[in-house]
Amino acid sequence: MGQANLHKPVLLITAVVSRYESALEWAQSQLVEAWGPIWRASPAFEFTETSFYESEMGTDLKKQFLAFSDFVDPGLAPDHKILTNELEIRYAQEHSHEEIRPLNLDPGYISEAKLVLSTTKDRDHRIYYGMGFLPKSLCIISDRVGQKRAGPILTINVPIFKSFSLSVELT
Repeated sequence: MGQANLHKPVLLITAVVSRYESALEWAQSQLVEAWGPIWRASPAFEFTETSFYESEMGTDLKKQFLAFSDFVDPGLAPDHKILTNELEIRYAQEHSHEEIRPLNLDPGYISEAKLVLSTTKDRDHRIYYGMGFLPKSLCIISDRVGQKRAGPILTINVPIFKSFSLSVELT
C-alpha cells in the first residue's frame, strides 16, 4: 500500500491573455503583490491557437507567461484560481473596455512531471480537485527511454509557449 506524502513544491506560473498592453501590465503588478517577484516572464506574443475567447475578449489577443520566484504547494492551486478570477472581475469593473472579459488569467504550476493550468471547464481527461476547479495538464514531461536525466533540471520548450522556455531546478 502506498503512503500519503506531501507533494514537493512546484513552480507557480500564470498565463495572462488580453488585447490590452495595460491589462497585461496591471495583471503582472497585481500578481507580484499577491505572489512575490517574477522569476521569468515571456514576451507578450500573438495568441492565435484558438478563437474560443474572441466572443468575450475580442480579437488580436496577446498572451504572456509569468513564472514566480517562490515555489508553492500544488494543493494551493484552487486558491490561486480563485484569486485570479477575482482579479479578472476587478479589472473589468475598474477599466472601461468594450469586451465582457478584457483580461484572462490562468494560474498553474510546473512540477517534475507536468505543466498544469487551472480551469473551470470540465472534460473527460480532467479530474475535479475542489472548489469548482479542474487541473488541465498541458504537457507531460518525461525522459526518453534509456536516456538519463542530467540532474534535477527541467527544460520546457513547447510550441504553445512560442519562444518561452524554462530551465528549472526542481529539488
